[in-house]
This record gives sequence, C-alpha cells and structure tokens, in this order.
Amino acid sequence: DRGGDLVAPTSADGGGRRVLIGDDLCTSGGTLAAAAQALRALGAAHVEAVATHVMADRAAAVALRAAGLARLRSCDGCPHPTNAFPLAEALAAAILKEIGR
Repeated sequence: DRGGDLVAPTSADGGGRRVLIGDDLCTSGGTLAAAAQALRALGAAHVEAVATHVMADRAAAVALRAAGLARLRSCDGCPHPTNAFPLAEALAAAILKEIGR
C-alpha cells in the first residue's frame, strides 16, 4: 500500500485461465485491484484472491469487484466477512512442535 507498479511480462497471456492471487495483507485493496485488472486485461477468465489478513472496508470490496476480482477469501486471524480458513489448529500444532510437546 506504499506504492509500486505491477508489470506483467510482455509474453504474458491469461488465455482464458482461472487465476488465484495470494497476498499477505489486504487493507485498502489497491494491490489486489491492480493485479486483478492486469490479469483480466491479459485475458484471464476468472480471478480470485486469498489473503492471510483482510482488514478492508465495504468500499474496498466494491472496488475489488469492479476491478474484476470474483472472490476474496482470508484466514480468520482478523475477523472479516472474507474469513474462510481457520488458523487455530495449525497455530496450535506449530506452537506445540516448537516447544517440544
């Protein structure tokens, strides 16, 4: 969210593909919106995204949809309507492994 450009290789071709974008944090949705627009412009037929944490508001959701993002899903570490992946079991297992239990 601090700037930058998304540049696709000149040989990139969405070719009617279904594309899944992975991101760590979605606050304003700007990066995902730009990526979705770029992928759709390259010919992707369907674009979805998953993010570790989503803190975007309703306006961001509207902008993401307008950019061509069909669906956004996230882990449940931050309560949000996009939560689809529970973290508790995976985190508990990692913690127990780390402390040697």
